[in-house]
Amino acid sequence: MHRSIPFTELTALYSIADMCLLTSSRDGMNLVAFEYIACQEQRNGVLALSEFAGASVFMADGVVQFHPANIKEMAQSIDKGLSMSKEERKERYDRLAKFVHTNT
Repeated sequence: MHRSIPFTELTALYSIADMCLLTSSRDGMNLVAFEYIACQEQRNGVLALSEFAGASVFMADGVVQFHPANIKEMAQSIDKGLSMSKEERKERYDRLAKFVHTNT
């Protein structure tokens, strides 16, 4: 992507996405993870995070984690997230939403 997206469009995209994949090899507190969860209230989307993303330390209980240099592991994380049962998606989302709403 070579341009910024207006925040209203970005939140609309977050709200319809089945999954958010963050492949950071190094970052601080990644706000995209928090924004995605905040926009997913009706969908219980899956958050897949690199183990090196700053948010993965705090959100490990609800995300699907992977090593960003391991393509096979990343592909397995995508498959896991997209094939997850509705019940597991909701359980994971509820844990993440509680964390996001409590800490932001």
